[in-house]
Amino acid sequence: MRLTDDLAARRRLYARPGFTAPAMMLIDVPPHLAGADLPLGRYYPVILENDAELAEFEIFLAAERTSAVVPDIFATRPSTLYTGAIALFEYAPPEAGWPWLLLCHWPREHTARAALDPQLLARGAYTIETFLGRADLLAAIAILSHQLGGAVNWSIATGSDRPHGSA
Repeated sequence: MRLTDDLAARRRLYARPGFTAPAMMLIDVPPHLAGADLPLGRYYPVILENDAELAEFEIFLAAERTSAVVPDIFATRPSTLYTGAIALFEYAPPEAGWPWLLLCHWPREHTARAALDPQLLARGAYTIETFLGRADLLAAIAILSHQLGGAVNWSIATGSDRPHGSA
């Protein structure tokens, strides 16, 4: 079996919203494999920092195997991208029916505080949120902005006005 036959049969690539942002692959996990531990109960996000990782991930998904496995080959691979400030990236759905994504790239000074829990940050540097609509995403940004206060350096990049479909 290949993951592309079942677990990852429905997936979409979310293009980079900016030059310093990774692309996102979102897998719509089929109901028989989905669960409450997944974002919105059914999605599995994958952070792809470059085109080579996209190619590697597609090969991983298409590989023959005896049973389904979690497609987590990048989940704990350290990020190769650097940020000096908290960077928030908004990903618009590549087509109708797919959720909005908010990726937060945390600088090393913040990720060091989470080093004791490797499950807290994807690739040691990111948090990911999924939303059914942009209004919910913007509300989450407002809450995070309030929590961060004025003493923290951060920025937001949106890609909703950019073409979608390529990494």
